[in-house]
Amino acid sequence: EAIEAQGVYITRENGEIETPLINEADCAYVTFDDKGTALCAIEEAYNQGDIDWKKPVSCHLYPVRIQEYSTFSAVNYHRWEICDDACSLGAELQVPIYKFV
Repeated sequence: EAIEAQGVYITRENGEIETPLINEADCAYVTFDDKGTALCAIEEAYNQGDIDWKKPVSCHLYPVRIQEYSTFSAVNYHRWEICDDACSLGAELQVPIYKFV
């Protein structure tokens, strides 16, 4: 429903392209397995041979995003509460985000 309403992607005010969200929370491409683990529907379709292309690299690297400026590109962490558990585990294991991704 979110994809039908918003399209397969959205363009933010700053021109960045992002995936549509379900009620400003979950990615519209999320699916859940029998254990309730969130999975990417695009990746699952590829793994099952239903499509012949992989999900975008930007999805693999999320929450790291590149922001372009006039003279340089910045690598930033997009803070979002959905990532809080991963950040807590990273802190506990002493693995910074840039090393994890």
